[in-house]
Amino acid sequence: EAASAPVLIHADASIWDGLKPSVETVRHANAIHGSFSVLVKGYSTSVRHNASSTDLERALMSLPSVTAVLVTRSGESESGGFEWHCTFMDSSVDLRVDGSHLRGEHA
Repeated sequence: EAASAPVLIHADASIWDGLKPSVETVRHANAIHGSFSVLVKGYSTSVRHNASSTDLERALMSLPSVTAVLVTRSGESESGGFEWHCTFMDSSVDLRVDGSHLRGEHA
């Protein structure tokens, strides 16, 4: 969120005659970087913060505990992050994600 600062208005309103004030919202860019780990049934893999759906799918398929998975990824969010949706074809999946190596606001 953008920080707000107090606005001081001059007591003499005549200085505003003819002016059309505008308000701008400034949002500082977020630079998420690093990687996160995905653990499936005791096997883990490291994935970059901006991995494509194909990259994550390949990383998951490299694990002996994964037989088939379909991955889709959202577009980049306002905070610079992504959301992945993983559909595992197994009947049950013990999935854990560790984002402790991600850096940036809202990482």
